[in-house]
Amino acid sequence: MVLAEFYKTAQRILKDVVHLKPEEELVVAYDSRTPHEIMDVFRQVGIAMGSPTTSVTFPKPPLTGKGAWPRATLPRATLEALRSADAIVGAGVTYAEGVGDVIAAGHRMISPGMGPQMDEILVRTVGEPDIFKLRDEANRIAELWTDAKEVKITSKEGTNVTIDKSGYPAFPVNGFLDEGELWDTLPPAQPGTQDYIQLSGTFVFDGFVAFQSPEVGWQVPNQPIVVNVEEGEVTDISGDKVLVPLLKTHLNGFRDPSVFRGPVHINLGTNSNARLSKHQEMERVRGIIDCGWADNSVLSKFMGKHTKSRVNTAPTHWDMLMLRPSVFLDSKQLVKDGEILTDALK
Repeated sequence: MVLAEFYKTAQRILKDVVHLKPEEELVVAYDSRTPHEIMDVFRQVGIAMGSPTTSVTFPKPPLTGKGAWPRATLPRATLEALRSADAIVGAGVTYAEGVGDVIAAGHRMISPGMGPQMDEILVRTVGEPDIFKLRDEANRIAELWTDAKEVKITSKEGTNVTIDKSGYPAFPVNGFLDEGELWDTLPPAQPGTQDYIQLSGTFVFDGFVAFQSPEVGWQVPNQPIVVNVEEGEVTDISGDKVLVPLLKTHLNGFRDPSVFRGPVHINLGTNSNARLSKHQEMERVRGIIDCGWADNSVLSKFMGKHTKSRVNTAPTHWDMLMLRPSVFLDSKQLVKDGEILTDALK
């Protein structure tokens, strides 16, 4: 049964996030990993707002998990529905073939994640907090990050990375389709860099490891995972005795060096209501750092005015979370051991 509070949250998403207007055509698209009862609330709300709303569903891709590969192939009728929409609520369609071209053509889409707990997650992370405050904070963090000449990330677990900011702007990733934005994700927010960054240093991850593997999916390591990088190339992965071998086997199986490049994005979570669940909310937990690796060519099509200038094309994408980072923008400390220092935003 869908939470009663979800109807109000869906209204907030369509009205304040998507900016759906009467007579605009809304398409609600989702695969079989998300219950119909949850996604149908978006259809009902769209109709109540005066939108001619269409709901389409399709089978899940053959493999599930972060950046599902091979990418889903949508039925032709589903893809045509997306091409005719003014606005899209898409659950499980982000990595499907052709969707990037739909977004690039000017059809805006919000991606709320997927799964049977999506109503509770969105009520908690979008319906309950002040998302406008989260938006403004993410915008401010992105502004400060962009203005900095150097960004340094450390942790007590051993992370030590310095980013020369020349040519690496930061973006808000604030969850809103404002001012010409064509695509974003929920819940908000995760400001940070969205480019392939050719840095050198050591990352130590103690949060979720998210990669495409039937054996693993998204898991928390029992021991930290150490990733050493030289000029944007992963030179060594060590640590957790269970997940590291699985990750290496997975990546080596592609026989493609592009899967060992990165990071291709570094983002700071800002949502106090987000939790470490097996949903994309894990990347928005307040104070964590999420690093993505390998492909960013798919998402580069979605970035609109933030189109990535440094793109790495690869056959997969994987993410790792750092739970207690410290972040310095030049001499100013923005995050201390996983706590965002609000005084630094003034």
